[in-house]
Amino acid sequence: MATIEGYNNRKQTFNNSCWAAVVNSVIEYMNNSHRWGYKEFIPEEDKMKGAIKILSDLYPVSEFPNAQNNFILDDKALPEFEEIKEQINKRNLFISNISWKYTRKNPDYKEGHWIAIIGYEETKDSKFLVIHDPNYDKLQNMTYPKTLQDGVTYNGSKIYFANTSYIDVYK
Repeated sequence: MATIEGYNNRKQTFNNSCWAAVVNSVIEYMNNSHRWGYKEFIPEEDKMKGAIKILSDLYPVSEFPNAQNNFILDDKALPEFEEIKEQINKRNLFISNISWKYTRKNPDYKEGHWIAIIGYEETKDSKFLVIHDPNYDKLQNMTYPKTLQDGVTYNGSKIYFANTSYIDVYK
């Protein structure tokens, strides 16, 4: 199993605050691992703004020229497992929006639940993502889906990936 060290998974404090918990954890990780100047994170009333936009706003190009290049939307709703392994081994994490209904890759998807992918585990028969799900105090394992259309069962519910973005702290 490989996981990114120094990532503090924050628990969401109220319903529909998963995006805020993930953004706050990502900012903390980025500050600690890349020595970016701290920007105070204040959750906005409009939770529909989206985690990527919030992260980009907190790190404007004028102050951090490479920051907005760090939030890269993948061509797929979820990268291939080998690509996830490669990025995790480089200490780059992902944030994903998962849904309870299948949707093709959709960067504008505003429903669902935000998680961070911070590691992976591979056995002879299975592949797992190590995730920060802000509903829980500790990291969770999620089976890597065989196909995006099939989704995966996670904590008793069938879920699907709507979109995934790279967070590359070393760009």
